Amino acid sequence: MAFELMACAPSDVIVTLGRAIDQAKGSDRLAPVTVVVPTNVSGVMARRSLGRGPGILGVDMITLNRLAELLAGPGLAHADRQPVSTPLLELTVRRVLDEAPGSYAAVAHHPATVVALRELHQELRLAGDEGAERLAQSGRGREAVRVSRAVTRILQRRWYDEADLLAGATERLRSEPVAGLERLVLHLPAPFDALSQAFVEQLAAASPVAVVVAFTGDDSADHEQHRVLDQLQIPRPAPSAGVRPATPARIVSTTDADDEVRIAVRTIVEAARGELTGTPVPFERIAVFWPGQRPYARLVEHHLAADGIAWNGRGGTELTERIAARLLLDLLDVDRRGLQRRPLFELLADVPARGPDGRNRPTAEWERVSRRAGVSRDEDWIPRLSALTGHERWGPPATSLLEFIAELRTTLGHPQATRPWSEWVEWCTTQLDTWLGTGAIAHLSDAEYRAWEALMSALERLKSLDSVSDPVTRSEFRTVLENELDDVGVRDGRIGTGVAIGTLASAGGMVIDVAIVLGAAEGLLPPGPRADPLLSSVDRERAGLASHDERARRLHHEFIATISSAHTVVTLPRGDLRATTTNQPTRWLAHVEHDRIDEIDSSFVGIQQIDFAPGERERRLRDRLRRTAGSGPLTHLDAQVVDDAATRRGLTLVGARADLDLSEFDGDLSAVDVPILSGATGAVPADARLVSPTQIQTWASCPHAYFVRYLLGVNAIDEPDSQISINALDRGLVQHDVLDALHRDVLSGVLPQPTDTGWTDEHRHALERHFDEMCTEAERTGRTGRPATWASERARMHRDLLGWFRHDSDIIRANGVTILASEHRFPDRDADVPMQIVLDLSDRRQLPIHGSIDRLDRWADGRLIVTDHKTGKADTFKKLTETDPTLAGSAFQLPAYAAAALAFVGAADDPASTRIRAEYSMFDRGRYARLGIDFDDEVWSIVRSELSDVVDGIESGWFPQVPEAPGFRVYTPCVYCEPDELGTTDAFERWTAKRNDSRIARWFGDTDDDSENTDD
Repeated sequence: MAFELMACAPSDVIVTLGRAIDQAKGSDRLAPVTVVVPTNVSGVMARRSLGRGPGILGVDMITLNRLAELLAGPGLAHADRQPVSTPLLELTVRRVLDEAPGSYAAVAHHPATVVALRELHQELRLAGDEGAERLAQSGRGREAVRVSRAVTRILQRRWYDEADLLAGATERLRSEPVAGLERLVLHLPAPFDALSQAFVEQLAAASPVAVVVAFTGDDSADHEQHRVLDQLQIPRPAPSAGVRPATPARIVSTTDADDEVRIAVRTIVEAARGELTGTPVPFERIAVFWPGQRPYARLVEHHLAADGIAWNGRGGTELTERIAARLLLDLLDVDRRGLQRRPLFELLADVPARGPDGRNRPTAEWERVSRRAGVSRDEDWIPRLSALTGHERWGPPATSLLEFIAELRTTLGHPQATRPWSEWVEWCTTQLDTWLGTGAIAHLSDAEYRAWEALMSALERLKSLDSVSDPVTRSEFRTVLENELDDVGVRDGRIGTGVAIGTLASAGGMVIDVAIVLGAAEGLLPPGPRADPLLSSVDRERAGLASHDERARRLHHEFIATISSAHTVVTLPRGDLRATTTNQPTRWLAHVEHDRIDEIDSSFVGIQQIDFAPGERERRLRDRLRRTAGSGPLTHLDAQVVDDAATRRGLTLVGARADLDLSEFDGDLSAVDVPILSGATGAVPADARLVSPTQIQTWASCPHAYFVRYLLGVNAIDEPDSQISINALDRGLVQHDVLDALHRDVLSGVLPQPTDTGWTDEHRHALERHFDEMCTEAERTGRTGRPATWASERARMHRDLLGWFRHDSDIIRANGVTILASEHRFPDRDADVPMQIVLDLSDRRQLPIHGSIDRLDRWADGRLIVTDHKTGKADTFKKLTETDPTLAGSAFQLPAYAAAALAFVGAADDPASTRIRAEYSMFDRGRYARLGIDFDDEVWSIVRSELSDVVDGIESGWFPQVPEAPGFRVYTPCVYCEPDELGTTDAFERWTAKRNDSRIARWFGDTDDDSENTDD
């Protein structure tokens, strides 16, 4: 065994490696040389760096494990042994624990126990028999060794692992000479486990091996390098006086990890422009390192992509987040709690699902029809969608969705059904082809395609589990697949293309000119020790396993080595906004030379200091901040002198909203053509746009809500999944439908008209029967909320209807009522020539309207009585009088229904000839009050005036937001004023300032009553 040490400083690694290769070749420049490198990335970078000099020929860069695989793999494959996988190991560990749990009995079925024993088994295998024997000397170690040996006995005939490769390669070297390994260089080796050490020693048995080791000059940072020398029995070199102290180019302290990454991106751009080192540095000679994947990996990936900087390495997007893996995992789990609506449509919205014909599924249409049908739970799909299959608008999507649900259920099968692993793999492959299609897979981006390849490899590995495991359920298969994908690290990009990114642990051997090291704060560098749940530190040391602080020591060396070998910028976060903690600089900075730590007070300060912004977003922000720092905040007055179009538009918007007058940004659409609602008296077109009294009332309470809902067509979305109890709207609809069914029985002759004694028992029985029917329909369509709350709500609604029944009977008995119509829709579109219903305005105009009268009666004295049922409180309507029939221009339902009633009896042209009264009929919350007005010429005159004001406001294009005053509320009265449901403080302040605009004073000037008319 002969090793020759070639010690060097981190900055001289490539020169020393070149010297080692030259020495190995001797006089034969074509002689083959094998260089064992720490990682494939370092091998590629070393080869390219050496190739930029005199060039290299006949040099093979290879990792130690790959070399062992080349030597021993063919023999193991010839013996019909396959490589072991993580799922296979975990299933075998679980099998051993099932058969003989030993001291792990209490936690044998916990996933963490299986993972810990699997990881320890892999370590013990590499520690060799001697390491296992030493560990077995302790009680805790004995149990771990027992499980590990049992796993080995089960797998050794058909499977092989890394330990088998190393042992097989060592044995082959002992038994026969292997061509091509006469000249060997170990480049920057890390401490060896027992089997790797035996393999390396056997490599050196036939010929000398050069060992290139980089020393930083810091004994603490070089601990692992000294350990390598001790393992190979190489004398430690004397401390070199020529080792230059590590000196970072700059140390930056900033607010948090997000701003660290912004600084990193700016540093990359500065280096590429030649501003950092004096000469431009190619992206492939720049690297960004961090101590751990979270939170830096995702942040770096995002910021580099946002600024269009190419990169390679392992980013923050996990394999399970890629489209193919995400589809499979979600599909396998979609009915975990039954086939619920929300998880299914989250899946359908996440992937471009295709049907058998290759066309995209109508996901958006399906989502709308399922919400309309009230689908929430698994049992809702068939009955609730079937109810819509005959609907003109919703029938086709309901039918196709039902077909899809049936197809999906057949595809999924029963959740507890078991299949062999190979069948599940085939099922997954089929689903990928069905949902994505082979064409879509071929057109995936590079990152997504590599993830798809990794997924297919993982599925292929799961096929082999049939030999060690019984058939499993879909849930069990998904768990193992997800664990397997979590263990797969997929690199994005190509080595040498763009900036290299990765953890600091991967920096060994990388050849770069500029490095940015993130996260140089205590708790991140060094990281906290990893506790072993199975073994003590003494046990691990006895078995020759890696110590708990080995990772920290390795990172310490890479930290110092990176600073020594490259132009390095070190950043540290003063705080962690995710955990609301304060950080201190890493203790390792005490081992490097630096004059100061540059503190950046905030992200805004940092942006102002940059000369060249890496992206358009930062350039705009920098220019704006610089301008505000010099001349104060930008205002709308600066809009015309700002170069940036986005900033200019933003300033215009902010200035307009801050002004006391309305603008196009907060409701002034007077310069825009809005739909005209009214027409000249007697000349309203038959196809004119019809409005309902509810629409008119919406504008009167909040013009912004009218604009969004009725002009833009944006409606609030009710999610049936989140409904706990039946809402006020559906409660009112059920009660309206019950009363309508009762009244229609009377009108059709099924039941007699009520008599002088009022409603009879026959009518009450019919009312209760219709109530049961309507409640059943509400349950079927998913409008009743949770069963626990629905039981009490249903009982309350039943009492409410019976209370109304008794009070209405009293009115019938006192007035001799004949029911003329129920839920009379106007205009009647079923008529041969539908009669247009209009409301007169004050300036010889008419407003065509539509709507529905809840009930129309004729009393014994000849009066027409219009009834509008209300299930809410009566407070607002108590103010109704003949002198204020519209509640100051906010309530137009009764006038509209009165006009329609007159048209119904043929008195529209001469309203004075018919006495008519319109009433709100309250239920229990309104104490069954009847609140209304008698219409005469004076009342109609007031209605015309008030209605004209509202119509003029709409047609003039005034749609300001009129929110309620801020305060505690148990519900949101206007989702258009308060879409986030976080209060109206800001919106109310803006409206208070705007409402005195002289142009809208006619409608919104100061008034003593700011209350709104609400009806729940």
